[in-house]
Amino acid sequence: EWSKYLPPGLQSSSASSDASGEVPSQREPQERLREDDGVGTSAGGFPVRGRVWTLSQEARGCRWVQQAMRAASRAEAAALASELHGHVIAAAWSPHANHVVQLCIALLEPEDFQFIIDEIVEVGVIEVAKNKYSCRIIQRL
Repeated sequence: EWSKYLPPGLQSSSASSDASGEVPSQREPQERLREDDGVGTSAGGFPVRGRVWTLSQEARGCRWVQQAMRAASRAEAAALASELHGHVIAAAWSPHANHVVQLCIALLEPEDFQFIIDEIVEVGVIEVAKNKYSCRIIQRL
């Protein structure tokens, strides 16, 4: 069996998978989707509402957030973007979350992302522009 070559923490026994061969953690997004109303979910069905900042910090999560924002109405996208309030500078300096901030600027009306501008101005536009990730946000503005 191929699983014997995996590190001990990743090896699964037949008790931890079902007849489909899926490990329960692989089904988790679909199970969570059943509990969600579909608003604020990525194209893959993973609910992102209430988790925007947390998900944006990782490669896969930031893609889910971007998919959800693209699929959302303007009001829904603005609500998702507002979850970054207070985290804009950390997001701007993140190799992953900066893409979410850029998308907020590209998709939303200025009044919907004013908080992004305010947080950047508070730190200093020059300081933000010096970072290799956050400079892209300044370019979008």
